Amino acid sequence: MAIAVSYPSKSPSKQSRWAMEHKLEHTRTQRTYQSSYRTSRTYLSTISSPDDATYSDSYSNSSSASSAGSSQSDEPSSPTPYYTLPTPTSLNPSCERGIVIVDAFSPSHLLYMKRRALKTYNAGVVECYSPKVTRYLMTRTSDSREKNSILSRSMPASRSECSTWASSIPFEIVGVVCESDGGGSVAELMTEWLDLDGERGNSRMSARRDKYLMHKVIKDTKVKGTAKCYVCDNVPDAVVKAEGLGVMDQDDEGVLVYEERKPCIVKPRRGVASDRVFKCTTLQEVAEAAEHIIGSTAFGDDRVIEDCMVMEYLKGLEVAVDTVTRNGETKVVAVWEYDKRPANDAPFVNFATRLVDGAFHPPPTIDDDPPPLPPLNSTSIPSSPSVEGSKASGNRTSSTSTDSSNLPKSLSLLPSQARYVVVKKVCDYVQTVLQSLEYNWGMAHTEVKVTMNRNFLKSGYSSGDVGVRLIEVNPRQNNAEFAPLAQGCVGYNKIDVCA
Repeated sequence: MAIAVSYPSKSPSKQSRWAMEHKLEHTRTQRTYQSSYRTSRTYLSTISSPDDATYSDSYSNSSSASSAGSSQSDEPSSPTPYYTLPTPTSLNPSCERGIVIVDAFSPSHLLYMKRRALKTYNAGVVECYSPKVTRYLMTRTSDSREKNSILSRSMPASRSECSTWASSIPFEIVGVVCESDGGGSVAELMTEWLDLDGERGNSRMSARRDKYLMHKVIKDTKVKGTAKCYVCDNVPDAVVKAEGLGVMDQDDEGVLVYEERKPCIVKPRRGVASDRVFKCTTLQEVAEAAEHIIGSTAFGDDRVIEDCMVMEYLKGLEVAVDTVTRNGETKVVAVWEYDKRPANDAPFVNFATRLVDGAFHPPPTIDDDPPPLPPLNSTSIPSSPSVEGSKASGNRTSSTSTDSSNLPKSLSLLPSQARYVVVKKVCDYVQTVLQSLEYNWGMAHTEVKVTMNRNFLKSGYSSGDVGVRLIEVNPRQNNAEFAPLAQGCVGYNKIDVCA
């Protein structure tokens, strides 16, 4: 079947119109960014992908700036540790340990961690910027002294420079934490340079940020629930791959019944938040999305994106799991449910983020107290007589196909015991995925889709009637203002647990 890539469109869809407007605004922003970036090339040399085998990037040193005729006060300085010490007290007169936080900007994320480290744990804090954030900040100012200040707080550019940098810090560094998506790779690199990988941090792995490699690595470890996805470096290939996933073109009249559409997701392999993530219901929209992504530039960088990712659209309830892992042991800190719907000509608008109660609350009994509940990380689940009967009649196979027309549209509407079964299966799956990615230290925010078979409520809440599919793993904190929300609801939050 021949597939045309350029489609005549008399009246583009709302999403297509939104995509074109977004592309136009993105182009304007990038032109402004690139113009500012060219003026700052004397301060910052080209930085290659942080996932390369070698990291030989370096910043222009003061001698080169001096030869260009700059005064000493305006010369870009080498990175120097920008650290904060806790206030000494009679109980803690000195600071012995501390952490490095990379790209800390949000008061509910790593700046919150900084305050807690200084005030609660008597730990020092070193702040630095990743190369991508350094580049971005350099384009936001024209003042040479401010540029010099930004560069002095950038992270070291080599192992030897990192060793010199760390030797001037008056406390032992015991961990490196990064807030941004773009700085995750170099944070792992700094962990390696400080000889903390394996002992107090993760070794480098591109699959933790490259969404295509992520699904491939997890699938190779025999973990089920990954999505079908393809990497395409041109628009025709993206259209062909989308057609293979079941996406159809419009008919001759340009009308396709919405219920008959089988969508797919087109997005960058490495993105930031939901930037340039498209839900495409026709091949025309796939072509437009791929054209929008391929050849564009990454956020905070002038690196051209050379391909896009075409991914199977996963049905079900979208659930996010916040975890903290220490030396390979993962604890679930919070489970969230997203309510995302199309609105304002955009494909994904978050209407609500709900904190899910995953505990089982048995109904009260008259004669005696209810039996104790097994812990959430336990392999056993509470079962009713109907579940025992279904087990006796035979093993139930896992199914992700679902007729959910009679099921609640939110986990919060499920009975307590049913919700416990769903949440436990989700948490067990997330822990397995993190093990596949060799994620042994730090915070993670994992997003999955959950489906329930139509027999789930009838069969006594069998876990075999619950399906879990992976969207992606983000090796960082939840980017919502989750700290005050979780603190107010359950009395703790992921950053405190991580500390």
